[in-house]
Amino acid sequence: SGKRPPSGEVFDLEKAIVDQFIQAGRDRKEIVFLTTGVGAAYTTYGCINSHYFDPTKHVDGKKGFFRTKQAGRTGLGTVMIDKKIRAVVVLADFPHSENPYGADDWDRVKKAGARLGKVVREVDPQSLKMHRREQLRDLIQAYYRERGWTPSGIPTPVTLKRIGLWGFLTEEARTKIGTLAG
Repeated sequence: SGKRPPSGEVFDLEKAIVDQFIQAGRDRKEIVFLTTGVGAAYTTYGCINSHYFDPTKHVDGKKGFFRTKQAGRTGLGTVMIDKKIRAVVVLADFPHSENPYGADDWDRVKKAGARLGKVVREVDPQSLKMHRREQLRDLIQAYYRERGWTPSGIPTPVTLKRIGLWGFLTEEARTKIGTLAG
Protein backbone atom coordinates (compact mmCIF):
# COMPACT_ATOMS: atom_id res chain seq x y z
CA SER A 1 0.00 0.00 0.00
CA GLY A 2 2.71 2.48 -0.91
CA LYS A 3 5.44 3.97 1.22
CA ARG A 4 5.26 3.13 4.92
CA PRO A 5 5.99 5.88 7.46
CA PRO A 6 8.66 5.33 10.11
CA SER A 7 7.23 3.13 12.85
CA GLY A 8 7.43 5.88 15.49
CA GLU A 9 5.45 8.44 13.52
CA VAL A 10 1.82 7.94 14.59
CA PHE A 11 0.56 11.02 12.79
CA ASP A 12 2.39 10.10 9.59
CA LEU A 13 0.76 6.69 9.89
CA GLU A 14 -2.63 8.40 10.38
CA LYS A 15 -2.12 10.45 7.23
CA ALA A 16 -1.01 7.39 5.23
CA ILE A 17 -4.10 5.42 6.31
CA VAL A 18 -6.51 8.28 5.61
CA ASP A 19 -4.92 9.03 2.22
CA GLN A 20 -5.05 5.37 1.22
CA PHE A 21 -8.77 5.03 1.90
CA ILE A 22 -9.72 8.43 0.49
CA GLN A 23 -7.91 7.50 -2.73
CA ALA A 24 -9.95 4.27 -2.72
CA GLY A 25 -13.13 6.39 -2.69
CA ARG A 26 -14.05 6.36 1.00
CA ASP A 27 -15.36 9.44 2.79
CA ARG A 28 -13.33 10.66 5.80
CA LYS A 29 -16.38 10.14 8.03
CA GLU A 30 -16.38 6.42 7.19
CA ILE A 31 -12.81 5.79 8.39
CA VAL A 32 -12.15 4.95 12.04
CA PHE A 33 -8.94 3.27 13.19
CA LEU A 34 -6.66 2.34 16.05
CA THR A 35 -2.89 2.67 15.89
CA THR A 36 0.02 2.07 18.20
CA GLY A 37 3.56 3.39 18.20
CA VAL A 38 6.97 1.87 18.84
CA GLY A 39 6.85 3.05 22.46
CA ALA A 40 4.36 0.25 23.14
CA ALA A 41 7.16 -2.25 22.49
CA TYR A 42 9.01 -0.97 25.55
CA THR A 43 6.28 -1.03 28.19
CA THR A 44 3.71 -3.40 29.64
CA TYR A 45 0.79 -1.03 29.20
CA GLY A 46 1.41 0.52 25.78
CA CYS A 47 -1.39 2.77 24.63
CA ILE A 48 -3.50 2.77 21.53
CA ASN A 49 -4.43 5.85 19.54
CA SER A 50 -8.05 6.03 18.46
CA HIS A 51 -8.54 8.12 15.29
CA TYR A 52 -11.89 9.38 14.04
CA PHE A 53 -13.12 12.21 11.87
CA ASP A 54 -14.92 15.07 13.64
CA PRO A 55 -16.94 17.00 11.05
CA THR A 56 -18.00 19.67 13.55
CA LYS A 57 -14.55 21.18 14.11
CA HIS A 58 -12.68 23.36 11.65
CA VAL A 59 -8.90 23.52 11.12
CA ASP A 60 -6.96 25.64 8.63
CA GLY A 61 -10.18 26.81 6.98
CA LYS A 62 -11.30 23.24 6.28
CA LYS A 63 -14.40 21.66 7.74
CA GLY A 64 -13.55 18.79 10.07
CA PHE A 65 -10.37 17.01 11.09
CA PHE A 66 -9.22 13.69 12.53
CA ARG A 67 -9.17 13.57 16.29
CA THR A 68 -6.81 11.29 18.15
CA LYS A 69 -7.48 9.99 21.65
CA GLN A 70 -5.15 7.77 23.66
CA ALA A 71 -5.98 4.88 25.96
CA GLY A 72 -3.38 2.83 27.76
CA ARG A 73 -4.66 1.14 30.89
CA THR A 74 -5.24 -2.24 29.24
CA GLY A 75 -1.94 -2.48 27.39
CA LEU A 76 -3.63 -3.12 24.03
CA GLY A 77 -0.92 -1.12 22.25
CA THR A 78 1.73 -3.48 23.62
CA VAL A 79 -0.29 -6.51 22.47
CA MET A 80 -0.70 -4.99 19.01
CA ILE A 81 2.97 -4.11 18.56
CA ASP A 82 4.00 -7.54 19.89
CA LYS A 83 1.84 -9.14 17.18
CA LYS A 84 3.32 -6.70 14.63
CA ILE A 85 -0.03 -4.97 14.13
CA ARG A 86 0.38 -1.21 13.67
CA ALA A 87 -3.25 -0.37 12.88
CA VAL A 88 -6.79 -1.73 12.86
CA VAL A 89 -9.07 0.05 10.40
CA VAL A 90 -12.87 -0.03 10.51
CA LEU A 91 -14.81 1.24 7.50
CA ALA A 92 -18.53 1.92 7.92
CA ASP A 93 -21.20 4.16 6.54
CA PHE A 94 -21.54 7.32 8.58
CA PRO A 95 -24.71 6.93 10.71
CA HIS A 96 -27.68 9.20 9.98
CA SER A 97 -31.18 9.73 11.46
CA GLU A 98 -32.54 9.97 14.99
CA ASN A 99 -31.68 6.30 15.60
CA PRO A 100 -28.39 6.09 13.68
CA TYR A 101 -27.42 2.61 14.83
CA GLY A 102 -30.79 0.87 14.40
CA ALA A 103 -31.28 0.10 18.10
CA ASP A 104 -34.60 -1.47 19.11
CA ASP A 105 -35.05 1.04 21.94
CA TRP A 106 -33.05 4.18 21.11
CA ASP A 107 -34.22 6.06 24.22
CA ARG A 108 -32.97 3.24 26.44
CA VAL A 109 -29.61 3.27 24.60
CA LYS A 110 -29.27 7.04 25.13
CA LYS A 111 -30.06 6.66 28.86
CA ALA A 112 -27.52 3.84 29.21
CA GLY A 113 -24.96 6.00 27.41
CA ALA A 114 -25.67 8.88 29.80
CA ARG A 115 -25.19 6.58 32.81
CA LEU A 116 -21.94 5.23 31.38
CA GLY A 117 -20.77 8.78 30.69
CA LYS A 118 -21.45 9.67 34.32
CA VAL A 119 -19.38 6.71 35.53
CA VAL A 120 -16.53 7.63 33.21
CA ARG A 121 -16.60 11.26 34.37
CA GLU A 122 -17.04 10.65 38.11
CA VAL A 123 -15.94 7.18 39.18
CA ASP A 124 -13.21 6.26 36.73
CA PRO A 125 -10.91 9.23 37.48
CA GLN A 126 -11.24 8.56 41.22
CA SER A 127 -10.38 4.88 40.76
CA LEU A 128 -7.40 5.83 38.64
CA LYS A 129 -6.22 8.36 41.22
CA MET A 130 -6.49 5.74 44.00
CA HIS A 131 -4.57 3.23 41.89
CA ARG A 132 -1.90 5.82 41.16
CA ARG A 133 -1.64 6.74 44.85
CA GLU A 134 -1.10 3.08 45.75
CA GLN A 135 1.51 2.74 42.99
CA LEU A 136 3.25 5.90 44.19
CA ARG A 137 3.31 4.65 47.79
CA ASP A 138 4.84 1.35 46.64
CA LEU A 139 7.44 3.16 44.53
CA ILE A 140 8.37 5.46 47.40
CA GLN A 141 8.79 2.50 49.77
CA ALA A 142 10.96 0.69 47.21
CA TYR A 143 13.07 3.85 46.85
CA TYR A 144 13.46 4.15 50.63
CA ARG A 145 14.48 0.47 50.95
CA GLU A 146 17.00 0.81 48.11
CA ARG A 147 18.56 3.82 49.84
CA GLY A 148 18.68 2.11 53.24
CA TRP A 149 16.06 4.36 54.79
CA THR A 150 13.15 3.67 57.11
CA PRO A 151 9.57 3.47 55.75
CA SER A 152 9.28 7.11 56.88
CA GLY A 153 12.16 8.18 54.64
CA ILE A 154 14.81 8.61 57.34
CA PRO A 155 18.30 7.16 56.73
CA THR A 156 19.03 4.32 59.17
CA PRO A 157 22.07 4.41 61.45
CA VAL A 158 23.61 1.61 59.35
CA THR A 159 23.21 3.71 56.20
CA LEU A 160 24.59 6.85 57.84
CA LYS A 161 27.62 4.89 59.08
CA ARG A 162 28.15 3.27 55.64
CA ILE A 163 28.23 6.66 53.87
CA GLY A 164 30.38 8.28 56.55
CA LEU A 165 27.91 10.77 58.02
CA TRP A 166 27.27 9.14 61.40
CA GLY A 167 30.36 10.75 62.94
CA PHE A 168 29.12 14.25 62.05
CA LEU A 169 25.91 13.88 64.06
CA THR A 170 25.46 15.04 67.64
CA GLU A 171 24.66 12.44 70.27
CA GLU A 172 21.13 13.82 70.47
CA ALA A 173 20.65 13.40 66.67
CA ARG A 174 22.08 9.85 66.81
CA THR A 175 19.66 8.91 69.58
CA LYS A 176 16.69 10.41 67.76
CA ILE A 177 17.57 8.66 64.47
CA GLY A 178 18.12 5.39 66.32
CA THR A 179 14.71 5.70 67.94
CA LEU A 180 12.99 6.60 64.65
CA ALA A 181 14.74 3.78 62.79
CA GLY A 182 13.36 1.30 65.33
